[in-house]
Amino acid sequence: MEKPTDSDRIHQLLMGLMDGELNDEETYEIREKLSRSADLREEFERLNSANDQLKLLSEAEIDEALLRKVWKNPFRKTLRRGSYALIGLGTIGIMAIGAIRYVQKGHPDLFITACIGGIGIGLIVLFLQVIRDRMITHKNDPYKDIEF
Repeated sequence: MEKPTDSDRIHQLLMGLMDGELNDEETYEIREKLSRSADLREEFERLNSANDQLKLLSEAEIDEALLRKVWKNPFRKTLRRGSYALIGLGTIGIMAIGAIRYVQKGHPDLFITACIGGIGIGLIVLFLQVIRDRMITHKNDPYKDIEF
């Protein structure tokens, strides 16, 4: 396990000072460091300003759209785009080639079946992704135990 650096300790003390969680010895230590360093005072003011802005936000102001934006990850976006691509390509393939082959042979062939498979796989992946997103949202919902 890595030993915290002096910089990490100072940052922890600054956060503790803002939150009022320091004992007398730690409070004295960080106040001494603040009195000696203009850069540290500037960092403390920046952190304090950010902390004040966060306190102004009430939990009621955080809507589902913001949570979705915060919780997005590249894997989910790639999966969803891949699903749409499979559905789209499968549909285009069926419409274009299916019409041509049906006119030529009078019955569908293996390509049409593969296109239908692409649509099916895309829909299944998309459906599973939606279910996964709902489960993650429910798991992380801080209000799930509140009854009306």
